[in-house]
Amino acid sequence: MSFVDIRFKELLKCGVTALKCTLRLRMENLANVSIIKKQSGQSSRLKQKKKFENFTIDTSNLLDTYENFCNTLLEIREDSIPIISKPNVFAMRKPVPWWDADCSEAVKKSKNALRFYKLNPTIENYIEYKKIDAFKKRLNSEKGVGPIQSRRDSTPGLDDIPYKLISNGQKTILKIFNMLWDNQCIPKSWKTQCVIPILKPDKPEHDFNFYRFRIHPWQYYSIVARDYGFKGSENDLKPRLLESYKAVWNEYPNFGKGLISWEDWWNHVVKRTFKGQLPKSADVNCLCDKLINDFKTAKCWRLAEGADKILNMLRNQGISLGVISNFDPRLVEILQNMHIYNKFHFVLTSFDIGCPKPDKKIFDHASIAYENVHPRACLHIGDDIEKDYKAARNAGWHALLVSNQKLKDKSVAAKHVFGNLYELHDAIYNDKVKL
Repeated sequence: MSFVDIRFKELLKCGVTALKCTLRLRMENLANVSIIKKQSGQSSRLKQKKKFENFTIDTSNLLDTYENFCNTLLEIREDSIPIISKPNVFAMRKPVPWWDADCSEAVKKSKNALRFYKLNPTIENYIEYKKIDAFKKRLNSEKGVGPIQSRRDSTPGLDDIPYKLISNGQKTILKIFNMLWDNQCIPKSWKTQCVIPILKPDKPEHDFNFYRFRIHPWQYYSIVARDYGFKGSENDLKPRLLESYKAVWNEYPNFGKGLISWEDWWNHVVKRTFKGQLPKSADVNCLCDKLINDFKTAKCWRLAEGADKILNMLRNQGISLGVISNFDPRLVEILQNMHIYNKFHFVLTSFDIGCPKPDKKIFDHASIAYENVHPRACLHIGDDIEKDYKAARNAGWHALLVSNQKLKDKSVAAKHVFGNLYELHDAIYNDKVKL
């Protein structure tokens, strides 16, 4: 089973994290926050969306536009501060057996925090009140799972800009960031921040709305190639890279197995991608080596959300784990750099075996190579209907599909589809998986 996302990903060409760092720096200088009456959810969203839509983008001065947008976003953020009014009716609660002095103290602290927040209605005080108030609510583990998992949909960090707020202005944000990147105009605050790309879990990868930011493979190619004289944009490079990959695969299937070396295979892809895009003096071979080596490292890959959790659970249950992937020999080194190689009992690549998925031979090889296990005792988990789900079932294996997209293929049983690895983990843990 492969839980490592080793495909090229659709990634946002902007820096929401860098933007959030800028906002955090500004918030440190905020003093008194005015009290604004909280509106209904629908009214608030419409108001926020209207402010985003009415924002004027000055293409002649993108840096000032960015600064003005930060101020606008902070204004919208302040509009979202809730006002907690005094309730008119107090309900009498019946005593319960588990109530003790700690519970009474928790209620007392909550009331004090609420009182302080009413006198000083700032974001920081509201957060502190909600934290303290949470201690007076008795929760069991089952009730706690939902709220904890739902936190994955919020926006972490110190700027307190919620995901839903940003979602109301996604077109404006995307337009500004695209202009900044296309014109190579980088705000000063971005240059002084440590920015870590983080993908929002449980969100579709093609949608800007669900990303901090992360670099496209064609963007990475573009960045590295600039040191070799590349002057084009990553937008121009995207179709060239995808077309080159497909064309070279058709000419030399399975990374050139039996025809050329896998290194030469990638050299063909890179050279075809940059054909006519580099000066004649550029050392294209050096560029190829640089990209091949960089994609061995962890900086070009990410662990799928929830993978570590489900891998540890399965290992603790004594289940043998393996990887079956359409990949070149670098996969072992990549897994080692991701610090998860030792979690697997075997790693099989299409290049080493000599046939890629959906060929059943690679599944047969896996079941025979590892203690000659019967296919019906094997389970394959993947994210591709043809190469993972159907291929494994055609080989006699059980199969599960991890996909958050709406599936039109009726041959895939609904009970075999999970939106993400968190859902799959919970289903396995609670023994609810139906093969």
